[in-house]
Amino acid sequence: MNLNSGIGGFLELEGNPYSFYPNAVELNSGRNALRYIIRVNAYSSLAIPRYICPAVPQALKNEGCRIVYYSIDENLCPLDAPQEPIPLLYVNYFGLKSKVARHLSSTRSRLILDNSQSFFFNSAGIDALYSPRKFFGVPDGGYAIVNNKSLSLTLKQDCSNGRCSHLLQRAEGDLEQGYSNFLLNEVLIESLPLQAMSVVTKRLLSMINYMRCAQKRRENFAILHDELGALNMLSLKLEVDDVPLVYPLLLPGDSSRAKEKLLHMKIFIPTFWSGMLETENMQAFERSLESNLLPLPLDHRYSREEVAYVARCVISSL
Repeated sequence: MNLNSGIGGFLELEGNPYSFYPNAVELNSGRNALRYIIRVNAYSSLAIPRYICPAVPQALKNEGCRIVYYSIDENLCPLDAPQEPIPLLYVNYFGLKSKVARHLSSTRSRLILDNSQSFFFNSAGIDALYSPRKFFGVPDGGYAIVNNKSLSLTLKQDCSNGRCSHLLQRAEGDLEQGYSNFLLNEVLIESLPLQAMSVVTKRLLSMINYMRCAQKRRENFAILHDELGALNMLSLKLEVDDVPLVYPLLLPGDSSRAKEKLLHMKIFIPTFWSGMLETENMQAFERSLESNLLPLPLDHRYSREEVAYVARCVISSL
């Protein structure tokens, strides 16, 4: 019985005890989930791909972990990854590389799967991190799967009630102010200390219809691939356990003009990844991903008609 907040009075945010990953350590961000895995495994070094979110090398630096870079090939597979005992982090890119992740898990004993772009991929005994806010309307949060159950840290619980304004503003149609507050929230998340997931985020995550979201993403991917697959420099195949974050359309040239035209049509395309570090021996293909990729939205908010409209707009912008 918890009487800290009293009995009676005004009502609060609803929710239930459900968690999509009940055996995960619930944390306050995806990057802190990575820090948790590094810390409990006492990793002093980690091999990471050159094409990666800048938050990852920053998290490693925060943990005093030496970075070893490797490249990826045009199928988004490791190209020159160091051998064990150096542990390897692999990104399940765009939620579409489950087959590669499975293969790596069978060949390497010291592996971390970065599932920040692949929320629905079940790591099944592999150390992994997840970032639910990339898939759902939550202010923050992360999951860490740690294979060694004897490893754990005692953490203070985060409080995220001050990081929800952009979600409420977007829900009520105030997109411009909501976006400004979203950017402020992104800056706040960069400096969050390693803490447990907040009550607010846990309750919001408990109310999601996960299976509907996964099915809709797969359906929308198929529509975009039918319309745009012939233009795509990436060879894509939706495996049975893939649930995509976006449709990654790689163009043969710079995508910035197309992105600007789409913006005028109110189709908002992110950059993967803005601020990515230029590292020694970076491959031309890896550079092209930053400048030529259009990560097209396909999430569960959108109908077949809306996704088909996105495809038509992309074609007209080229």
